[in-house]
Amino acid sequence: MQCKNVLTIMLLLCGLATAQWEKCNLPNFNYANEAVINSIAVDGNNVFAASNIWLFCSRNNGTSWDSISLPGGKPVIAFGDISDTVYSVEALLANGPLVIAYGLFNYYLYRSLDSGASWSIDSQFYHSFDVLFAKGTICYGGCGYGPEEGGPFRSLDSGASWTGANAGIPLIYTCPGGDSPECGYYSPFIVAFASNDSFLFAGTMCYSLLGDTFPISGKRGIYRSADSGIMWTQADIGLTDSNIQCFAVNGTNLYAGTLNHGVFLTTNNGNSWAPVNSGLTNLNIRSLVAVGSHLFAGTKGKGVFHSPDSGKRWLPFNNGLADSTIAPLAADSLYLFAGSDSSGGHVWRFPLADIAVLKQNHSSLQPFGLKVMAAGRSSSSIGIEFSLAHSGRAHLGIYDLSGHLLATLLDKQLPAGEHTVAWDGRSVGSGCYVVRLEAGGTMETKAVPVILK
Repeated sequence: MQCKNVLTIMLLLCGLATAQWEKCNLPNFNYANEAVINSIAVDGNNVFAASNIWLFCSRNNGTSWDSISLPGGKPVIAFGDISDTVYSVEALLANGPLVIAYGLFNYYLYRSLDSGASWSIDSQFYHSFDVLFAKGTICYGGCGYGPEEGGPFRSLDSGASWTGANAGIPLIYTCPGGDSPECGYYSPFIVAFASNDSFLFAGTMCYSLLGDTFPISGKRGIYRSADSGIMWTQADIGLTDSNIQCFAVNGTNLYAGTLNHGVFLTTNNGNSWAPVNSGLTNLNIRSLVAVGSHLFAGTKGKGVFHSPDSGKRWLPFNNGLADSTIAPLAADSLYLFAGSDSSGGHVWRFPLADIAVLKQNHSSLQPFGLKVMAAGRSSSSIGIEFSLAHSGRAHLGIYDLSGHLLATLLDKQLPAGEHTVAWDGRSVGSGCYVVRLEAGGTMETKAVPVILK
């Protein structure tokens, strides 16, 4: 009876411990109730969070935070008060010791070459960056507005100078109607970048200068470049929404989050796209991040969604998360971070060690009826039962909570029907592990405790 109680406790610990979002404690700052988080950038243990009020930094994966006083600050009109300095940091990049921040209120570009310890300022920078990105040593900035100052920019000297790089991205004609002074030809807003081994990708949107979407004529969508941004070609066949808000890359999979039609996937470098929205109840995708085969989406109004199987199905991922509108998502080696795009300016984190278990706990599908049972009085001997509806190849493995394969128990062709596999937990030692069965393109997982006497 005592062993059974210990086993029950271990199962609870494996499935429920720390499996929720934790709000990070940002420093107190003026106008905190008006703040929203615009961008999060991570590099090693350093996490930077940019808000419309201030810039924050954590040197320990989000455990503690400091505010960063950027140089060249000046009083600006913000929330009816002109007596204080407010930095509205719109875009953020962390790439090794290089950190770049774009301040929207004063149109300054800030650079640090020592991970944010000291900063220089370009006060003559007149481009409005919505996003910053790095591929290798080349930096990219995305913005919109007029023919000369819109589209992608790139820097070959760590952000010290920038040149336009919009060859191949056509201008679009926009006009709210009548004789509005906003009528004219504009570059589409570049609001997202991504890259893989072969291409650089840029996602476009179109806004009015007042912030509303308005009628346009011309091409938008996704563009790709095979020469580091010198020339671009359109790559969005199959997209039903040409307003792209974010990207995520996982191996050969490239995901695009759109304004109104959810997530799209390409496996051929953008030659064709298909929607992957099963389970998504909000299709305004503000951010995407991939952690192995796990994909996370931040939405406007429904918080975060989690796909444990590379986008095949989505599940709500909001345990402990008090904000429903999420703008940025980012991940380091230990945590998934989310920033709220609603008043309050909160940053949240979720431990990646819990992700493998949540693949099981949040799953509504049990295609194989996977069961894990302790044999006899020792939980080091584990019986694993499952059922296959059809014959085919099956892979059964033991994983740690970070998703690393520790042991392959079965990898062969099996007939349809009931199957049992025995596993001796002494091969891995006491702790919490995950049993994962894959067959016929479907996957099911179970948490399993190992207690060695």
